[in-house]
Amino acid sequence: MHFDPNQDPKKFRAAMRCSRATVEHIAKMLRSTHHYKKRYDANGLPYRGRRGRQLKCCMLKEVSLALHYLGTLENHDTIAGTWGIRDKAKITPIVRRFVRAVNSLEKKFVYFPDDSE
Repeated sequence: MHFDPNQDPKKFRAAMRCSRATVEHIAKMLRSTHHYKKRYDANGLPYRGRRGRQLKCCMLKEVSLALHYLGTLENHDTIAGTWGIRDKAKITPIVRRFVRAVNSLEKKFVYFPDDSE
């Protein structure tokens, strides 16, 4: 399943076990974190690299890959082949960036009620 942003919604849901709208919503929330803000613009497209190289991954692909990796027991070789990534060593930084960004949003979604609640 090489990632295609224009993939048929039914195929996307079958592969990801969630809709594209859900993944886009997660990506939109994560875009505000410093983990992604320095890497992607407001549309989720990569900024040009420091050496003038274009990053080969859009934010939607990174978020989808991280969700897929965390939701399966597949190894790095299988994930890399599935997502069309030549260097399997790139998977760990992508997943770490995703997890750190999600963790940075915890105060927005997880809180303990005070005495008045």
